[in-house]
Amino acid sequence: MYCRGCKQDKPEEAFGISDKQTCRACKNTYMKTYNKMYWLRTKERQKQHYLVKGKVAHATYNHKKRAEEHGVPYERVNLLRLYERDEGICQVCKQPVEWKDASHDLIVPFAKGGPSTWANSQLTHWRCNREKSTYNVQT
Repeated sequence: MYCRGCKQDKPEEAFGISDKQTCRACKNTYMKTYNKMYWLRTKERQKQHYLVKGKVAHATYNHKKRAEEHGVPYERVNLLRLYERDEGICQVCKQPVEWKDASHDLIVPFAKGGPSTWANSQLTHWRCNREKSTYNVQT
């Protein structure tokens, strides 16, 4: 029988039961490529769903999971609303924050029993957030 995928004559055993136009090897190669492309498209759609101006706007699933592990309350915190609430000012260094450098920070971190809530959230530069680490900042 003739395979339309590899364009070769192959024995009948090389073809599947339902598809008699392409051999199993061509079908497997096609499905691997298709599945990889589908996965990439799905990942892109998920990224675009959560992106606002090129930045993630919601706390991720990881925040919720970490809050549950530490036994603290969890609220979904939208970075764009946090940016508006804090008027674009970093709560650590008190300097203006550009959107691309904005970061959601917990005043009292998970590690010290702080909840992931609006009241415990603040806007920071991502560098200030990394430097602060798990130390409390008095506002």
